[in-house]
Amino acid sequence: MGEKMRQQIAEEAARLMLENGEASFHIAKRKAAEKTGLTTDDDLPSNQEIEAQIKRRQTLFDGEAHIKLIRDKRQNALSAMGFFKDFTPLLTGPVMDGTASRYSPIEIHLFADTVEEVTIFLIENNIPFQLIDKRLKMGKNEEMQVPVLSFYADEQLMEVSVFPAKYRNHSPLSPVDGTPQKRMNIKKLQKLLLNEAQ
Repeated sequence: MGEKMRQQIAEEAARLMLENGEASFHIAKRKAAEKTGLTTDDDLPSNQEIEAQIKRRQTLFDGEAHIKLIRDKRQNALSAMGFFKDFTPLLTGPVMDGTASRYSPIEIHLFADTVEEVTIFLIENNIPFQLIDKRLKMGKNEEMQVPVLSFYADEQLMEVSVFPAKYRNHSPLSPVDGTPQKRMNIKKLQKLLLNEAQ
């Protein structure tokens, strides 16, 4: 595959993720490749290349609107983290790193002995939710099934993953580059928002 074709696929995959709300890098790549007429998986752009195109598009086309979107989502994240303060919440994903689109959920990691502690907390606060399991890579040869609670707060989709307490300092691997996901506690998020406001 030529470099030009590879870049076209990365650009189209980024567009699909930003404008159509496609959450999966793999699916976005496949759809973009099909659109360009490619019928093989050989040498498709990496997730990092697609993320670079996402950042490029956001800077080029969205400007101030994107900055406001991220700020608003981070404010919502801060409120949610305050709500979940007893479960040592950590913000992660596109809202934390600034690549979120309007479709991106706010991703928060919580820590509890059982997922039931969190589900009971939501039920007691009259918050309807859906519970699914996700397989996350925790290391090169380690996968873990993690319960994820999804619900809406102020019309914003939240995805809350519940980990055993011992994983507080053991982050799952990023789907973008395979390194441990970066995460941010309440104090760091407060500081970031304060810096952005200045």
